[in-house]
Amino acid sequence: MLGWELERVNHPWAGNIGTWAPVDAPPPSIDVPSGVVVLKRRWVALRTFAWLGKSRRMTRDFEALPETTENLVYEVMIRLMVRRLARR
Repeated sequence: MLGWELERVNHPWAGNIGTWAPVDAPPPSIDVPSGVVVLKRRWVALRTFAWLGKSRRMTRDFEALPETTENLVYEVMIRLMVRRLARR
């Protein structure tokens, strides 16, 4: 090698995301602001919002009542589940 040996170091509060660092280097200091909570399964919520965003009606929020938006979320999720069940 060219004088560098690298190892994968897992970030303490970011799940499985790793960074590359020299073997002899001390771990970097991490300043976490108070009140910040890292969600372990945040990707689940983001994936669900992406599924909702694929629906043409859910891409914009033009609804006057929150009940209407809630019913549209139910409609989109039912359509996703029925489509997945039909594929099996």
